[in-house]
Amino acid sequence: MKDPAELFDYMKDVVVVVCSRPSEMEEKSSEVLEEEEMDEDDDKDKDDEEEEGGGTRFVAGVVINRHWYILTCAHLVPKSYDVTVQQVRHDDSREAEVFLWDEDYDLAILGTNEASVGHHNFCKFGGTKAIHMGITFFRIGHPRGIVYNFLVGNVAYPERTRQQIPYYYLSTVPDKGLPLYAKTPPHLHLRSPPSPPLQKSPSLSALPLPLPEVGTGREEHLFPTSSMLPSLSPFPEVTTGQEEHEEEEVRFQIRKLVMLPTMERS
Repeated sequence: MKDPAELFDYMKDVVVVVCSRPSEMEEKSSEVLEEEEMDEDDDKDKDDEEEEGGGTRFVAGVVINRHWYILTCAHLVPKSYDVTVQQVRHDDSREAEVFLWDEDYDLAILGTNEASVGHHNFCKFGGTKAIHMGITFFRIGHPRGIVYNFLVGNVAYPERTRQQIPYYYLSTVPDKGLPLYAKTPPHLHLRSPPSPPLQKSPSLSALPLPLPEVGTGREEHLFPTSSMLPSLSPFPEVTTGQEEHEEEEVRFQIRKLVMLPTMERS
């Protein structure tokens, strides 16, 4: 986008006006508190109250995806407030609610009626770091492993682009605060102590198992046992003595086959 007019036209669709005002229940309780405060402090300046608009706040927000999720500052949209958003080029406003709110990072994500179509369950903010001339790097985590990255800072000079940020700043941004949703299962040692058998689950069919070479004396591990599978159920099945006997019999037969060549040589 080299044309400034084209960029300005695009920003009209991306940047929205966020209006937050106290709910009706909160307004009633605040009126009682205001009367008590007026009795205690008669020198309060009434002009400041008029400038604040009676608690109504107008701030800017940024549409972060096509499902109409909007990013804004948390301290400007309290959780108890009623929130509406309005595009610059349109007069109608849309109701919105706080979808994700973090006081530590002072960031909030608003969701409109259109946002519910996307079913985006953002988890939390994290991975912040000041990287270059006041610019801060933020990350938004997603349960499906999707992460939204964005930069916040002084963008008064258009020539300061993301490509001009030193690579060593971008490569060292930590992931603190974001949970790992696609964790790789830890290595399962072959000599780990046995655990109770698992309940039958279709997801276990795709679990990769170690395949040792034939003739190494470890063929018994070709058969998945309970010690090679992670415990997924808090209530494991209770095995009978007959099942344990059958499993031990299979192990004995395998060991017998493995030791047979050695016995013949001797």
